[in-house]
Amino acid sequence: MLFSIRIFWTTQQKRWAAASTFSPSSIHEVLLLADDTSPSLSELENMVRTINQAEVAPEERLSDNVFHYDCESHIFENARTFEARQSAVEQSVANAELFEAAKPDTMTVLLVQPNAYPRVVQIGTALEDLQHAVDGDIEAVYPFEDSVGVICNEEGKLRGLPANRALRDEDGHIYDVIAGSFLVVGLGEEDFCSLPAEQIDKFEALFHQPEAFIKMGHSITAVPIPDSVLQARDEHRDAPKLTHSSHDDR
Repeated sequence: MLFSIRIFWTTQQKRWAAASTFSPSSIHEVLLLADDTSPSLSELENMVRTINQAEVAPEERLSDNVFHYDCESHIFENARTFEARQSAVEQSVANAELFEAAKPDTMTVLLVQPNAYPRVVQIGTALEDLQHAVDGDIEAVYPFEDSVGVICNEEGKLRGLPANRALRDEDGHIYDVIAGSFLVVGLGEEDFCSLPAEQIDKFEALFHQPEAFIKMGHSITAVPIPDSVLQARDEHRDAPKLTHSSHDDR
């Protein structure tokens, strides 16, 4: 079982000494205490000073400082330094917890759906929210030099989801096609985050025009869907539906 101990060190005789079970400390003995926070560091320091002054001859007296050895990390240091280091670690953990609690519940991202123009949407940051947006388990890819990610359906092609947008290399050649709806999101230090306004504009323009795909041999060609076709489709979809009366209503 690993544990830590509080110890004392004499810089003159280079010998070990430690807080004892209330017996005098000198160059003639080594006394150890398990680091269970009882007694406190201040009590240990006061005990050493009192014993040194009352019981130990000056030539046999050890340092009044208390030292700490961490058996797990193998660090030997002044106990005050140890406590300061521990306090810094605890503060760092507390700050991380505060940061986690303060993270926004939603983020502003770009939603790109098949046969539709991209839309700026507010979406929850939870995994379930991302899965709902792409209709299934998510996969994150990073095809751009910008600090953005593309979240798509991990099994979009296997499930036969509609082909959505092409991904192109620097020469404009298609190297992949995203199937199904996807999100363009910002990248934080550890998680996805909102897209900055300039990136929203950039990727809205990049994915603005919906595309249709034609397979030609072993290659795929992407054809932009004209605005007139999309407009006609929307008008047809929004047109009021006519109902036919039965013979009994005449």
